[in-house]
Amino acid sequence: PQTNHVYAVATARIYHSQFSSKPDDWAYSGLRGLLAFGQDKEAGGEHWFRLIDDISDRVIWLFRLPAGFVYELDKPFFYTFSGLSRKFGFLFGDDEEATRFGQQVTLRTAPRSPPVSPKPTRKAKRSPSSKNGQLSPAIVASPMANTFAHVSHVGMNVASGTIEHSQDLSPEWSRVLAD
Repeated sequence: PQTNHVYAVATARIYHSQFSSKPDDWAYSGLRGLLAFGQDKEAGGEHWFRLIDDISDRVIWLFRLPAGFVYELDKPFFYTFSGLSRKFGFLFGDDEEATRFGQQVTLRTAPRSPPVSPKPTRKAKRSPSSKNGQLSPAIVASPMANTFAHVSHVGMNVASGTIEHSQDLSPEWSRVLAD
C-alpha cells in the first residue's frame, strides 16, 4: 500500500540563501530534477518536498514542512520558503507548472482559520416599550434625512386576516405572498 499522497510534481532546481543575505542573493545548490509535493498518509501526516533525480529515479533531497510554513511567490517561476538554517528557492522551468505547483502547496499548507463559534449572549431584558412583543415607535429609528424612498407596502389586515400590498409591488413578491 502507498504510504503517501503526491499532490503536485514539477521540474525544478533548488537554490539557497543565507537569512542575512540580500533578496536576490541566491546560490544554485546543484540539485535539479522532478520536485514532488506530498503528504504522509498516516493520521496527521507531514507535508514534504522531495526532489527526485532524473537519471536514477532516487530521492536526492527531502524537506519536511515545519509548523508555520510559508510558501511565497517571488517571481512567476521562483518560489521561496525558510528552512532551519537558510532560505530555499525553487526555480521552475515553466511558469504555468510553477503556478499549479504553488497553488497546491498554498492550498494544503495555508493556516486554517478556527471555526467561529457564536459569542455567548446575555438574555436581554425587555424594555418597557416592547411589552407583549409589540414594537414601540420609540424603538425604531427614523430614516436619515433624504435617504428614505418608499417603494411599496406590504401589511396584514387584522380584521380580515389577509395580507395586503400596494399595486407597485414587484410580480415576484406578489407570487410569494399569494402562496
